[in-house]
Amino acid sequence: MKKLFLYIFLVLSLFFLTQYSHSKDLATWGPTGDNCNNLNKFLDSEEGEFYLIGEIRGFLNGLNVQLLNQNENARLKIINYNSIDDALDYVINYCKQNPDGSVPIAVLNYFESLPSFKD
Repeated sequence: MKKLFLYIFLVLSLFFLTQYSHSKDLATWGPTGDNCNNLNKFLDSEEGEFYLIGEIRGFLNGLNVQLLNQNENARLKIINYNSIDDALDYVINYCKQNPDGSVPIAVLNYFESLPSFKD
């Protein structure tokens, strides 16, 4: 019985340790969840820019929703203050200047640069 308990404990421990060690790889997904080195590969695909624009929009919407979810009095950003092409250019330029950077940081920096709604 002791051996069985020890065996189950070891198997479960290994399972949870391996899950934790790979969880950072699963925190983001898609072009807005990748690093800048891979952005050009994605943009070179047939519909890469189209999907990247959609992901940037979704990312910006999600950031505003997260702010609102944390505090109903949060000062939300005006995410359509610029055109989506401006947002795309911002991300692409960020990655050109920071090839070892990450696309999520580029989108977060863009989000922070936007004005907030005034009460």
